[in-house]
Amino acid sequence: MKYKNPIIRGFHPDPSVCKAEEGYFLVTSSFEYLPGVPLFHSKDLINWKQIGHCLTRPSQIDLKNSKCSGGIFAPTIRYHEGTFYMITTNIAKGNFLVTTKDPFGQWSDPIWINRMGIDPSLYWEDGKTYMQLATRDEEGLNAIEQFEIDVATGEIVGECNIISRGCGGRDVEGPHMYKINNTYYLMVAEGGTREGHMVTVMKSNSLWGPFEPCPYNPILSNRDYGREALQSVGHGDLIEDNSGNWWMVALATRPVKHKHVLGRETILMPVIWTEDGWPMVKDRCALSEVEVEELNGEISETDNCVKDDFEVTSLAPCYSMMREFINDKYSLTERKGWLCLNGDKYTLNDLEASAFIGRRQEEYDFVAETKIDFKPTAPNEEAGLVIYLDNEHHMEFVLTIRSGEKAVILRKNVADIKIETEWVKLDKEAEEIYLCIKGDKREYHFYCGTTKENMKLVGSTMVKHLAIEGANSAFTGTFIGMYASGNGKDMHTKAYFDYLGIENKHI
Repeated sequence: MKYKNPIIRGFHPDPSVCKAEEGYFLVTSSFEYLPGVPLFHSKDLINWKQIGHCLTRPSQIDLKNSKCSGGIFAPTIRYHEGTFYMITTNIAKGNFLVTTKDPFGQWSDPIWINRMGIDPSLYWEDGKTYMQLATRDEEGLNAIEQFEIDVATGEIVGECNIISRGCGGRDVEGPHMYKINNTYYLMVAEGGTREGHMVTVMKSNSLWGPFEPCPYNPILSNRDYGREALQSVGHGDLIEDNSGNWWMVALATRPVKHKHVLGRETILMPVIWTEDGWPMVKDRCALSEVEVEELNGEISETDNCVKDDFEVTSLAPCYSMMREFINDKYSLTERKGWLCLNGDKYTLNDLEASAFIGRRQEEYDFVAETKIDFKPTAPNEEAGLVIYLDNEHHMEFVLTIRSGEKAVILRKNVADIKIETEWVKLDKEAEEIYLCIKGDKREYHFYCGTTKENMKLVGSTMVKHLAIEGANSAFTGTFIGMYASGNGKDMHTKAYFDYLGIENKHI
């Protein structure tokens, strides 16, 4: 049977996976977006459903004024003796872990570990908990450190020791420790999280090394497969399924002409074992379409069209906000069946939290649509749909006032170039306006109208203007969002969104 990569599409990097009685659980990085650390569940490793987040309240996480691609870095999820553990890094404050008995419910408040570094991981043996961490040695070179911790308190027990400096590649990070057939395997990421990214592995008879590099390294990388759709492949985590087969989750990008906007996504590849006891992916290459014999069951058809009518009282797990839980800036109960956004002085250009709620762009080819009820009273008031990468790279398609008339404008923000390129006057009697964004690999196209049937093209912009390769955000991806703002004025800018519909063309 065949399945397609990515298995989780859109900005979902640095995947980590574990197995428990209820199936498989996977987490990814979230950086400056909240809620933090998206959490997914699967019964077969192929079909995944987001069930929530690990960090859902201010007592767990504070990202106020976080820089672009700051915030929450690579997490690790593990299941041990009835408890789930998620350990990660808040790049501004340090490393911490949260726990739960029920991954479908709430996670604990953070337990902090007083040790600097990134990409923490956990391993248990003989009643002790060991933490692996990407750090720097006494000469400032990248290295992997290991030490024992008390998971109840975060206290470090004993010494912290460097156990590896990698297998020869730059930027060794993303460590994960496994014991398989009485052998310790240390898997890491090397090569930097761009075209040279790779997964390497080493093994030892001791938890503390010395570790012997695999002679077949890298065991997964597309650095030498330039024609493959997936690139920048790396940062892997191993998992054994219930039938004894081994798999690796990893991150990858889908660039167009060496640029991408979707962010780093989650892929899955089957793992084989060599006769001399090394895990590796066949041909050491990640494929966008994978044929395997190890899977049982059926591959669920991806739901290409998703429409949220906002009929419930809480946001679906797919939505994100930036840097703060903006509970005072939105409501799903003020007007039944509508999302209400309360804009304030902050805009998408600011690092402060604006009235923005969005979901990840999952495909280059998509159609996003909403119906908005918004009555601006001044030229600074605006609300509508946006494509957002970071505070200097975003496209706003909003209702506002121009020349004393209600209008829809398209504003392009590309680094230091910020310009309104087109605007159209609206009928004074029109209260509800349809906004639509159509995307492809080359352009975003922006449409508006008083009905869905008579929408007209307002303007277009190049996708490459939001390319991650030229932006502030090396680690995130684009969002399709709803937005309201008073643009520097402390006005009560209130906008109602009837629905958000997104239709994706999966490739």
